[in-house]
Amino acid sequence: MKKITALIMAFCMALSLLSFAADNIKVMLDDEYITFDVEPQIIEGRTMVPLRAIFEAMGAEIEWDGDTQTVAAVKDETVVVAVIGSNIIYVNDEEIIIDVPPMIKDGRTLVPVRFITEAFGYNVKWNEKTRSVIITSEEE
Repeated sequence: MKKITALIMAFCMALSLLSFAADNIKVMLDDEYITFDVEPQIIEGRTMVPLRAIFEAMGAEIEWDGDTQTVAAVKDETVVVAVIGSNIIYVNDEEIIIDVPPMIKDGRTLVPVRFITEAFGYNVKWNEKTRSVIITSEEE
């Protein structure tokens, strides 16, 4: 009886690990997967990713002001400025309202991947089947 219980427990643990792995969101930029130290997650219907990892993968320079909880990213002629908890993001001084504000989770600033990448001129697609965000820098 103990062996059957142990087998059932092992099977349940394996299934939970498989379902956890299947729930992970993958992010690909120009055919390269981006590695995150905090997993991307869906919050209020938006895919949120750690800001530093996504900006660095795009080649943007990042500045963080801990006193004001403001982050700025610069790439080429584009400047994106966001404040934690604010639904207003500035792109080249133009105020844009987003529906899910940047937030801090597990010590990382999470931002909506579509808005942030499109602000720098990238194309973004979501593949529901593979739970993947596909970001491309080329016009399609």
